[in-house]
Amino acid sequence: MPANGGSTDKALRRPIDADATIDARTTDKARTHTAAVIVAIGTGIAMALISQNACAIDMAQTLRKIAKVADDVPIAKLDDIAADSASSKFACELVAKTGGKIDDVTDRTRVLRELLMSCADGLPPAVVKQLDSLDGPAQEAMAVLARGSKAVGESIPDLAERSRLIAEGGADTLLVIGRYEDLADDAVKFSAAARAGWLPTPSGGGLSLQDFDGLFLRSGDRGKRFWDVYVRPNWKYWLGSVALAMVLATPEEYLDEAGNFVKGATEKLARVGGKALGGAIGTVGTVVEETFWQLFRGFVSRPIGATVVAVGALFALGGLSRLFVPLLKASRNSSSNCPPGR
Repeated sequence: MPANGGSTDKALRRPIDADATIDARTTDKARTHTAAVIVAIGTGIAMALISQNACAIDMAQTLRKIAKVADDVPIAKLDDIAADSASSKFACELVAKTGGKIDDVTDRTRVLRELLMSCADGLPPAVVKQLDSLDGPAQEAMAVLARGSKAVGESIPDLAERSRLIAEGGADTLLVIGRYEDLADDAVKFSAAARAGWLPTPSGGGLSLQDFDGLFLRSGDRGKRFWDVYVRPNWKYWLGSVALAMVLATPEEYLDEAGNFVKGATEKLARVGGKALGGAIGTVGTVVEETFWQLFRGFVSRPIGATVVAVGALFALGGLSRLFVPLLKASRNSSSNCPPGR
């Protein structure tokens, strides 16, 4: 072979080595670019999660301030509340209750904004601005939750009770009280009775505040009427038996669409709740009738009421006289035309 054969081979191999070098550098750059893209995407996702968590923390802190409880009181189920159908349903009912138009997006947004702003007293301006900028499901949920927090803060004077109620019931309890503000005291009583073991279940366990919330979240106004008419006035008779647990577990079995007991429900509950409970919830109609007569007697005892009743009685007597006088005359004429008796 020629003496310079080795050099010739090296020369022939140089372009191949150069191409390989270029390919390696290109691959390195591609890898670097891909890594940068992955880092950017990961950073974006992380920032989104941080932003989402920040919003959730802001919402929780806002509700705590409205309820006047400490910043470390937990509020369970808050992150998913905007997607809860109950919050939207309750929001629409509140809009309708205040005379707003549910089907008009602009009017619904206006009413919900007013409800939010009515709960914003004492909040920092930045928080008020944040509330004012909410819309859609977030606005609906926050409007109901804020009303619930305000009702808790105003109806429950004891700080420890407020804090325990919010920590135990979380967002569900605030939703329920936001829709039905007069249930704040009932929620406290229910929670205390459940912790004391006075609300047993047929399985041997006990009810919790989640069962209280569940009645209104599922049944709405039907559950509210049941509570107002049958439970609240007779609260002491429900304690110690599984009767209330039975109704809360399957309200459709015991209540009609209006929230009244279906046929046979009171008898079934009386068998497990005792005669006192059966008598209390079975005489609701009698109580309503007695209440009417009490109101009537109270009305008559007032001068204007007595006058109205007296005038009504005179009109009634006048009508009766016009009815019976012709009949009496006809009776006399008939008697005079009869042949004399033997």
